[in-house]
Amino acid sequence: SLRMTLSVTASAPAATVCDALLVAVAPGKGKSLTLLSQGFSSAQQSRILESLEAVGASGKSGDVAKIPGGGGIKAALIVAVGLGDAKKQEDDEAVRRAYGNAMRALTGRAKVAIVVPKDDANFRAIATGSRLATYEFTTFKSKKPKGAQPAASILLLVPRSVSATERRIANEVNVIADAMNLTRDLVNTPLNALPPVALAKAATDAVSALPVKVTIW
Repeated sequence: SLRMTLSVTASAPAATVCDALLVAVAPGKGKSLTLLSQGFSSAQQSRILESLEAVGASGKSGDVAKIPGGGGIKAALIVAVGLGDAKKQEDDEAVRRAYGNAMRALTGRAKVAIVVPKDDANFRAIATGSRLATYEFTTFKSKKPKGAQPAASILLLVPRSVSATERRIANEVNVIADAMNLTRDLVNTPLNALPPVALAKAATDAVSALPVKVTIW
């Protein structure tokens, strides 16, 4: 699978250069929306919400809507992912799935910046759902449709200085996702292309930089 990176930085969302800017929304009163992602001016926030409401964004958990950038926002595309009501927003699995949905809707966008909600209690779920959703298995494809590639990098934007905890979580998510994606690759490889010797080598290569002793039977 294509190796990609996830990192975290304190950066103003509007000034961030990226192919898609991902924000979080929730249902408001009536048919209105609430923008959970911070860091926008009041004018930018109003334009984002008005545009999303115009295209029928619901804010329900997992709902994805797209609008153009502009209005002082450097990203060409703004994508809103719904996180649902307060109960859903506290459910890490629901948050993980929601961000996974959003990332899968962004194939063809190489660099995605995610504006983490101010209350980043779901930081790990956001990072994990986004990172794992970029997996694809292309080993046996001779040609891919143009614009079908998943994101090559994800930037998590926090509204203040980056904490040591956030850096640690981002590093852990990258390590775990790399391991999971290696496992996915091995599972997806047909047996005639992965004889026992090759599987054993994949295992030893995976732990070659670790203090691990491997015995192959």
